Amino acid sequence: MPTAETGELIVTPVSSTATADFCASMALAAEFYEKYDKDFAKKCMDAAEKSWAWLQANPGFIFKNPDDIVTGEYGDKTDRDERYWAAAQMYRATGDQKYLSAVSNASTGLDWSTVGDYGNIALLTMNGIDKSSSAYTNAKNAVIKQADKMAGNVSSSPYGSSITTYNWGSNMTIANAGIIFGLAQQLTGDASYGTAAQAQLNYLLGTNPVGTSFVSGYGTVSPENPHHRPSMAVGHAMKGMLAGGVNENLEDSAAKAYCKDLPAAKCFIDNSESYSTNEITIYWNSPLTYLISLTSPEALLQLPQLRQQQLLLLLPQQLLHPKLLQRIQPQPLKQQLLQLRLQPLPKLL
Repeated sequence: MPTAETGELIVTPVSSTATADFCASMALAAEFYEKYDKDFAKKCMDAAEKSWAWLQANPGFIFKNPDDIVTGEYGDKTDRDERYWAAAQMYRATGDQKYLSAVSNASTGLDWSTVGDYGNIALLTMNGIDKSSSAYTNAKNAVIKQADKMAGNVSSSPYGSSITTYNWGSNMTIANAGIIFGLAQQLTGDASYGTAAQAQLNYLLGTNPVGTSFVSGYGTVSPENPHHRPSMAVGHAMKGMLAGGVNENLEDSAAKAYCKDLPAAKCFIDNSESYSTNEITIYWNSPLTYLISLTSPEALLQLPQLRQQQLLLLLPQQLLHPKLLQRIQPQPLKQQLLQLRLQPLPKLL
């Protein structure tokens, strides 16, 4: 177990990408902890401001593994998206106009190497932001453009998948797509985006070519042998973890042995040695959590532009939620939805 680890740890040199990520994270923490622990919130903000000052003094300080480190490199070609996120988060936390010049051009991405959409989320969900400002409109347009680009994949896929190429961590990519769809629905009130967001969650929970809920412990079939050292140590899969998912590139010995003759969208094996398909990481679980919150009935009720007629486009689980039924007018539409309560819900797993 990790608590018993005594091996040597090596700290690599600083970089502008990691520093910008740290700056953004500290600004986000400062905003959150302000309500609960003002001293800690100040400590976080001091760290964020110190990091921002370093970023201003060190443009283009991109990380590359030193020659004597041969393990996998999490390299990056640009720090533009990381700096964008840092500036957006600092502006959200402080309201200081000096950060606006660094968010003039929106960036995208919700991955370890592309993080621009974290900045977009910070701006689009900021209380009191000027919605006519270029910072807001650019972020909004970036999100909607991504959603529209992926919508075609969802409609053409029999499983509602937003992707056509399945690489390492494909479930993270699908969960991130669901987040973009969920944000697009919040921004526009267009329920078709909500339907696409729900389709991504459905894929992760079992509506997929391998007929598996990729979240351990949920569904009739879910990963029992994840590449997750704590689970391997205790002899069973810990509950609630999102597996990496389908990877058509067969990048480990188990995947090569068991998936070599399978179609691209079915290259997944529930084997603890398959780190390229069955690995667990925290940044795969985090978009799953966000996606669940965006597709919840409570989130739908908060949409100011939600049209009652568009509710019919959403899935039955949401249509039939009591809070939604209470809100629906006029009565004929409510009666139509009440009739749906008498019909059995489709089995997704």
